[in-house]
Amino acid sequence: MKKAWLAPTLVATVLSLVTTIALRPSVAQPEQKNIQAKAAGVIGSGSFATITPGETTTGTAEAYQEGNRTFIKFSSDFSTAHGPDLKVLLHKQYPPKSYDKGSYVLLDKLKSFDGTQVYELPKGISLAEYPNLILWCQSFNVTFAGAKLGR
Repeated sequence: MKKAWLAPTLVATVLSLVTTIALRPSVAQPEQKNIQAKAAGVIGSGSFATITPGETTTGTAEAYQEGNRTFIKFSSDFSTAHGPDLKVLLHKQYPPKSYDKGSYVLLDKLKSFDGTQVYELPKGISLAEYPNLILWCQSFNVTFAGAKLGR
């Protein structure tokens, strides 16, 4: 359930924070460098598409490298249907035909049904081998959605 008062309050808070940072160049400059470094480290991105009707999912995801670590970040406009036991994983197939051992890599359980969230890839896992981001309800073996992370 979305609260109507939340958006204006959030906007006011963000604007206040941005104004404060903009007035202090010593803080804004390192932050700008960090944003540019993240943009330069993007190695793939894609839009979520609903796979199972009724499990509506929207938003985008991007994969980026930070040092020797790889992360997947969901956009702030990410949203998916509520369901039990939702997992975030990378899969070899799109859409997945099975969840056999070796066909996917589990990243974590879904942290939230909407909004920005970040997942770290395990060491040694390559997007070249597992290029598809999948939301899967393990309890009922239902694939909610996916995003192809190719560039």
